[in-house]
Amino acid sequence: MGPTGPTMLHVATEHGRVTPVAFAAPTSGGLWEESAQEIKDGLESDGLDVHVEQGPWGSEVVGRTSDMEMRIIGADGPRWMLRMTASGPADRAEELANLARGLLARSFVSRGENPMPAGQPLPVTLPSQMAEQIRQAYQQQAQAAQALPIQNKGLFHEDWPLPGSWDMPSQSLEYSAL
Repeated sequence: MGPTGPTMLHVATEHGRVTPVAFAAPTSGGLWEESAQEIKDGLESDGLDVHVEQGPWGSEVVGRTSDMEMRIIGADGPRWMLRMTASGPADRAEELANLARGLLARSFVSRGENPMPAGQPLPVTLPSQMAEQIRQAYQQQAQAAQALPIQNKGLFHEDWPLPGSWDMPSQSLEYSAL
């Protein structure tokens, strides 16, 4: 959670998960190419087989194990960078990559005018209908959790707030999927 709300969201699909994150960037640009090299180095040190492919927006860093693939796609904009991290089963990697590229192509980033350090995540603003659907899902999870006969064994402890009691800020990124 950032100072003005959430800074990331996860899009779960039948092919895997895509996590879009927007960052403040310098006016000179080039944050993605710098980040791509750091990401590549990090994935290699984690033991993944890593290579770089060229996609519609430039370099895409791809890390793979025998059964999963992670693809990081980035794009530089005016004083911002948008990064999509797609992770899922290796046998669905192509579908997930196409979905992540489609999300990137349909995303909107409004950087704002306030100065921010390069690399700082930008807050996420969800469309109001989507935010309401998320609130309802949290409430349903909380009701289901309260109906469990054993709350002190497992994920929930009687002194911990249940997911439905978490505050869901109504404001978040000036970034939304279109």
